Amino acid sequence: MKWGEHPYDEVRAWTIEQMRSRIPNYPAVLADARHGRTVKYFEVISGATWRTDGSEGAPGVNVRNPITGEEVKLGGPGVIELSSYAARFETAVAAWWRAFERASHAELLTAVGDGIASIEGYLNRKAAEWNAMNPEDRLEDTPKRRVAFRVNTEDWVIKMTGRSLDKSKPFWSNLLEIKKYRDDVAIHQKATVTGVTLVELARLLNLFTTGIAVPLFNFHQLFQQATPSPIIRAAYAGEITVSAAA
Repeated sequence: MKWGEHPYDEVRAWTIEQMRSRIPNYPAVLADARHGRTVKYFEVISGATWRTDGSEGAPGVNVRNPITGEEVKLGGPGVIELSSYAARFETAVAAWWRAFERASHAELLTAVGDGIASIEGYLNRKAAEWNAMNPEDRLEDTPKRRVAFRVNTEDWVIKMTGRSLDKSKPFWSNLLEIKKYRDDVAIHQKATVTGVTLVELARLLNLFTTGIAVPLFNFHQLFQQATPSPIIRAAYAGEITVSAAA
């Protein structure tokens, strides 16, 4: 509730006791959260991707970032991503679930690739907004001048927020590990065959949570920004374990 995209600013400061006393049917709302169902009152479920049918006489659809001035217009049938990084994370979570349900290493690679891309997309979005407000002190990452991942996640974040992620926390080393795995296996795959034990697959699935979802959630907190619920849910996902068959 504190970091979600809902509009109720008052509840962001509530204690657990205040939640219990002020939220109608609190036990039912709590049960919904625990069982993965939509959390009434507080969870935005519309998602980052919207569709337009472009029927005759229907108005066009415009989406504009008010800070950078970037704008997308559709006059016919199509899809618009209200937040590109959030849409990418939604696809990452979907692949993560498929990897879990099917014990699929290939789906895991898709989840990891889209997950890291969503972090990069979020930081690039914040950099674009910074540049719009600070044209004399721009943060640049272009095809001709690539910026290293650790520059984006450390130097840029400190410059824009005055703070940084706590690198003593486990999620920081997990982020660097899963980023390297993305680079070595998901992007620059050299092996013609692949094998992974279920124990290792479970470990990598958990690294998606602790090394991608948790840091992305923490970046939102550094920027004091409401967070899409798929990120919050993934950050609090339970640990995956492997048990012997009965």
